[in-house]
Amino acid sequence: MTFREHSNKSSWGDWRLAREALGLRRLASSSDDPQAEADRLLKGSFTADEAARIDAYLAASTPDISRLAAIEARLDGADDDTKWLAQHLKQAWAQMDKLRDRLDDAGSLMDPDYAASAIGYVRWSREGADA
Repeated sequence: MTFREHSNKSSWGDWRLAREALGLRRLASSSDDPQAEADRLLKGSFTADEAARIDAYLAASTPDISRLAAIEARLDGADDDTKWLAQHLKQAWAQMDKLRDRLDDAGSLMDPDYAASAIGYVRWSREGADA
């Protein structure tokens, strides 16, 4: 099966597209062949360009810890401002992970979509990255 030729979601932003795609992937996870079902659902719902935007958005929202570690390793001769910036970036990523955990684990008393939209996070998007 190929992707849709014409978009019916042309006005959607990347965050909304990613939310829809993750919802379809979660729906497909209960089938006998989750990967094949997810491919079928995604190709029937998105154009190839939209699928590329979704993948890029989800990849960009994942902190690149190994890259940060490589940057920190080269900071021996760097000025204090650069070291300060790298340290605070690491702290910010840790805090964002805590917030994402709370959004993913939110109970029924909270509508996490509002908070998730404020930081551009798609709930449960880290499940596939951790596997």
